[in-house]
Amino acid sequence: MPFRQAAGPAKLMSAELMDRCHWHIWEDGLDHALDHSCYRVMEPHIKTKYIFKAIDVDGIMVDIKSDFNINPFETFARIGKPVNVDYLYSRLSEPEVNYLKSLLI
Repeated sequence: MPFRQAAGPAKLMSAELMDRCHWHIWEDGLDHALDHSCYRVMEPHIKTKYIFKAIDVDGIMVDIKSDFNINPFETFARIGKPVNVDYLYSRLSEPEVNYLKSLLI
């Protein structure tokens, strides 16, 4: 699958795949095009691919953005769907919620 056909947060990789790549999944020295680099490095090691829609597995994808990310929030605001933070918290474990809340301080 071409790297542009899956959103960055939607790529799930097994530990076995990471082991085959020696946990080195990006080309060194990059601060942009990380999804493309990751795909290029991992692609020769991928044995199987399974494509599904998050909605079909009652899943959600979250990509937290700020004005200081490589790609700021404004870049994705047109295509994303806002999610109520309480709904997000209801899908996560207490330690995960506590961690996310700690980032707000």
